[in-house]
Amino acid sequence: MANIFQQTPVYITAQDVIDSTSKPALAALTVAEIEVLITKAQREVDAYICRTFRPPFEEDQDFLFPVTKDDVSYLPQEITEATLYVVEQVFASGDTVGVTPGYIVKSEKS
Repeated sequence: MANIFQQTPVYITAQDVIDSTSKPALAALTVAEIEVLITKAQREVDAYICRTFRPPFEEDQDFLFPVTKDDVSYLPQEITEATLYVVEQVFASGDTVGVTPGYIVKSEKS
């Protein structure tokens, strides 16, 4: 079964989460599990931003960022930092981090 939340991270990499989080249990997850949390966090960040601001983006772009102007992509540092904080909150809430055949893996409370 394919996990719809298993996507290539855009706003922050799994390694950046591992290096930057203050939650050891989060850093101990696999890259695939962290990428699921990142995808969920990116959707939350986009939903929050869309309430007041909608940057231009390409029609085939899944997320609001990066914004491309004059063939240069821009991803504000604030978006990366916000995504890390939301990843930590999604993890702390005990949200699912991955789907494996037969069962769902739940994160620990941190």
